[in-house]
Amino acid sequence: MNIKTENIVIGVLAVLVIALAYLNFSGGGILSAGAMSPSEAGDHVVSFINEYMLQGGQTAELVGDVVEENGLYKMNLSIGGETFASYVTRDGKVLFPEEGVRIEEATSDAPPESNTPAEIVDVDYDETSHIRGDINAPVTIIEFSDFQCSFCARFHNTMKEVSEAYPTQVKWVYKHFPLDSRHPVAREAGEASECAEDQGKFWEYTDKLYEDQLKISPSFLKETAVTLGLNTTQFNECLDGGKYTDLVEKDYQEGISAGVSGTPGGFINGEVFEGAVPFSTLESKIEAILSTLAE
Repeated sequence: MNIKTENIVIGVLAVLVIALAYLNFSGGGILSAGAMSPSEAGDHVVSFINEYMLQGGQTAELVGDVVEENGLYKMNLSIGGETFASYVTRDGKVLFPEEGVRIEEATSDAPPESNTPAEIVDVDYDETSHIRGDINAPVTIIEFSDFQCSFCARFHNTMKEVSEAYPTQVKWVYKHFPLDSRHPVAREAGEASECAEDQGKFWEYTDKLYEDQLKISPSFLKETAVTLGLNTTQFNECLDGGKYTDLVEKDYQEGISAGVSGTPGGFINGEVFEGAVPFSTLESKIEAILSTLAE
């Protein structure tokens, strides 16, 4: 999720709600010429958020009526106990959380077409890194992630699917990128996952945090160690003592240096990706790389 947008919304990337236009979610209504009615706009936005964007029992609800204001539709959305005012163009193509965002540019699952070769970014990793899959796999996906980012939770499930589909062709490298301004426990959660790694349970711990993301709190980090059967004395001493504070910060600074601006973000064989791209997009990219390597 882009940091700038992260500061505008919580629990869901509001800029993406009108992406339903490009997923044909509306069954054609939102794609038709002219304007939607206010009620149609509200219903489609809320339905799309709840079906495609939210996790862990979160739901979006309209607060009050959708009204026309200065040629736009204004709606108030309640998500995670907070209410956000959003403006949507009457044709459903541009959403204004606080400032204008061009949906066509902000929400495409695939990168925009360009004749310019993609920049390849070199991000360090080695056998001590958190790697899921064969370390010798020809395709490397390096993810910078935040444990409290809802889109990271969705992308985590996608990457598990990728790992199952390509057990020897893809390796998944996980790095920390806590967005402190919006997710106050994300950094500590990253440190906790490293403490779990001391006992060989990094991926199990990571899976559990994303599975129960809405429960994440300082106390839940320690409860999860109990759930996974970790030595809690060792774990708590590690976490309370800040053993991995520097390591998490090192990942974060590495991401900044590599050009990461939000979560989830990262690189496929050095080529940048942004956001919770779906399995189909990753699959196409992976197959293209494998095909090239086979030539």
